[in-house]
Amino acid sequence: MVSALTSIVEPSALASCVKNASCSREVVEWFKGGFSQSYSSRVFQDAVRSLCSIKPLVGLEEYAGFIKRVTLGVDARRVIGELELMISSSIEGDPSLASCGIVVLESLAEAGFHEGVYTALSRLVVKMLSGKPDSRVTDFLKDVVRGPLQALPPVFSSRILRVLANARGAGWLPVKVEAIKELSLNEDSGSLLHAEFTEALLNLFNSALDELPALSLDEAASYYAELATAFTHLYKKCLSAHPLDYCSSILSRVSERLAAIGGRLNIIVYFDSPG
Repeated sequence: MVSALTSIVEPSALASCVKNASCSREVVEWFKGGFSQSYSSRVFQDAVRSLCSIKPLVGLEEYAGFIKRVTLGVDARRVIGELELMISSSIEGDPSLASCGIVVLESLAEAGFHEGVYTALSRLVVKMLSGKPDSRVTDFLKDVVRGPLQALPPVFSSRILRVLANARGAGWLPVKVEAIKELSLNEDSGSLLHAEFTEALLNLFNSALDELPALSLDEAASYYAELATAFTHLYKKCLSAHPLDYCSSILSRVSERLAAIGGRLNIIVYFDSPG
């Protein structure tokens, strides 16, 4: 039956039925059957790739609804665990499959499986940070901060930010800067209502600034400009959630460090800063 359904879950056909909430029971059962198997099975990986391929083609609500439908009656925690194993084992050999796994984890977080997704992500991030920061690893971590990290509630995302901040070495700087940019430039300011999240993000800022002296002048100037721009947006977001005095107080340390480092680099970057 699985092979007979291959044409039914072709991306355009699957996207169409997801958009219209008209996917047949056969299609839903195909996904449930795939997710009931081991991560190493072909049908499990095909199910992951199929869900990954249609996400850009459908609306967020329709997609989340379909995710809930195909995981209804399935042990979501076990599925998340299998996804974690699949991602971990494919980062080197099949990075596109690992990226698809991250997309599905993000979707499961959006569907409400926050704790399970956080647990899987935190283990994956710790594992990646224990190795060398080659391009595959840093690209993977950037996918994490662009996707599932932002789908988690602040209480969980702040914990992953602290893990990133504790990573030492300039090789991890691209990941730190990507996380800072993503979380500072997005339009949602609700996370800043959570002190734990704000503290973790500012700690990541300081961790990134710590790495600049080890870089060449050109590299340091490039990262500095990105961090200064992100800080401008973070400050504005803070003001949309808190009084001026509060924002001036909590952001002052980063503001002062940006000014001091900019002076040493002989860089003039215009950004809004408290005080």
